[in-house]
Amino acid sequence: MRSLLFVPGHVERFMAKALETETHAIIFDLEDAVPPVQREEARRNLALASSMAAAQDVKFIARVNPFQSSDYELDVQSIKGQNIDFLMPTKANSADELTRIFDSLGIPQIPLIETAKGLADVNLIAELPFVHGLALGAEDLMDDLEVKAPGYSQILLHAQINVSVACKAAKKMCFDTPFLSLDDLEGYSSRCRESYGVGFTGRLCIHPSQVSPTNRYYYPSPEEQQFAKEIQQKIEEAKSSGYSVIRWKGELVGPPMVKRAMSILKAMNDD
Repeated sequence: MRSLLFVPGHVERFMAKALETETHAIIFDLEDAVPPVQREEARRNLALASSMAAAQDVKFIARVNPFQSSDYELDVQSIKGQNIDFLMPTKANSADELTRIFDSLGIPQIPLIETAKGLADVNLIAELPFVHGLALGAEDLMDDLEVKAPGYSQILLHAQINVSVACKAAKKMCFDTPFLSLDDLEGYSSRCRESYGVGFTGRLCIHPSQVSPTNRYYYPSPEEQQFAKEIQQKIEEAKSSGYSVIRWKGELVGPPMVKRAMSILKAMNDD
């Protein structure tokens, strides 16, 4: 999965529009995108939406309200027995909290890291066996950290690196925070490639127009693909010639570089 597209649960027609895109997963939102007075309507729409996603073989993720809130308990009642691939707990604070949620529902999770406590506990959260991956929610995190404008970019990079490292150590997927400036296509491209560069495997999308670019940006670039193919060719040539050392463009290539090339080829083959 690379693109995870939010769909406000109370607007029924948005689900059909989302499924017309190339998104890899739908995040059916029962939380922030839904006005409190319409959350019951969103819960009623969940069963049909999950069936629609299953019919098109698109992963279905339910984003629920924060644990211990009254809305969370109502969300849980609407979720039980439905066809849901992953639960997205919001404002995940600790591994213990997420374990309690899993024990009650038994649904694999992609928690949102958007609180100071959650970021501090991110390594333990990533290691939980029922956690499929982590998602970063930067705006709520900045509010919780009381970050001021001059420090935003520094804290964002700190959070991104911490989430990415935790996921890489646990061999889990990681999804970057939504990009809010819908008309800034150049900015979106730049942010996605930077995010991909520090290890994120995909992104949370807030508009259908972001889906195709996300699928493209979180995928090996043409330059990476060429590098991987050339290294693979050199490996085969070395084996046939009886050598154990690879030379590529005047450089001796060691195991880390070979491993990187193999991971690129795997990503291309898994697509």
